Amino acid sequence: MRPDEIKEMRRLPLFAEVAHSHVEAMLKPAFLQRFPAHVELIHEGESPDFLHVVVDGQVEVFSPYRDRET
Repeated sequence: MRPDEIKEMRRLPLFAEVAHSHVEAMLKPAFLQRFPAHVELIHEGESPDFLHVVVDGQVEVFSPYRDRET
């Protein structure tokens, strides 16, 4: 992650109380990625490849069952 992106991420409440050196260590190998609407990042039962942190936007969680979706 670029230094300006790390600076932006430090403003998130998630990292507010974390020591600067720890945030640097966590985010340096990370990358900022933008996804278009309606992209499915993971399905139930799959092991995640990444920790996703929502910086802007929203996430929809849904569960299909028979002919319905919740």
